[in-house]
Amino acid sequence: MVSVWEGGLSSFRSGERMAELETLVVLPDARDAGVGSRLFDEVVAELGRLHVDDILVSSVAGNEGAWRFYERRGFKPFVDQLYARRTDALPPQTKEEA
Repeated sequence: MVSVWEGGLSSFRSGERMAELETLVVLPDARDAGVGSRLFDEVVAELGRLHVDDILVSSVAGNEGAWRFYERRGFKPFVDQLYARRTDALPPQTKEEA
């Protein structure tokens, strides 16, 4: 899954178009056979045809294999994000607040 958008990010210098590789999944039985590398190479080639020079990659925290995969291809850590469901992030309401 890849998203492409116009205008880049306002907080740093980027090209006119950016992409985020959100998901690249290889079945466990097909791993370590070059399938992920071939898929990734095709994604990068297609983004080149679309004149996208800046690519972000998302990976779940703790997925060291994915991090190593992308770092071998020149990606560097950029932004750390935290996640919470709204209901988990907010303290429970008291009866007076409800």
